Amino acid sequence: SPEIAVTEARNLGLWIEKRLIPKSLRQSAFVLKYWQWLGLLVLIGLGVLLDRVMCFLLTRLAARVLARKNVRLDGGELQKVERPIGLAVMATLWWFGLQVLNLPAGVHAMISKVALFFLACSCVWAAYRLVDAVSAYLAQLAARTESKMDDLLVPLVRKTLKIFVVVTGLVFLVGKLGFDIQAMLGG
Repeated sequence: SPEIAVTEARNLGLWIEKRLIPKSLRQSAFVLKYWQWLGLLVLIGLGVLLDRVMCFLLTRLAARVLARKNVRLDGGELQKVERPIGLAVMATLWWFGLQVLNLPAGVHAMISKVALFFLACSCVWAAYRLVDAVSAYLAQLAARTESKMDDLLVPLVRKTLKIFVVVTGLVFLVGKLGFDIQAMLGG
């Protein structure tokens, strides 16, 4: 469960601070300790690096899968999907890494909400772009058939899925920001 993972990450952060961090880095400087500032910089760098690696791996994997299925999508469709997925992976790393840094409660709450918001936005963006890639694939399948009905259904399904993704994403984001979703939906 996520709560157990957070507790274990904080315990790991305490262990790291007590056993691995020199005393000179345990002193405070502007709200955080020196090692926490360095940890934030390392976390940002690791997130950017993981984003780049994920984009590279997703490009290779998608090219293989599409080649096996004999599907041709232009490179732009794949790049539109890989970018938000890489950002989502980066935000996930940032959120889990924040647990290890044992930041003060107020700072942790603020940065954690920003990371979760960034994660939610990138997931909604990825789903939105994935709808485009899937609809391009479905349009290719529809073009191979003689029926014109499926040619008409693909744009309808694409628009419907995009509306669903946007509405679901907005409801999720509003909930993560602390608003009462039930009252808003009831209204």
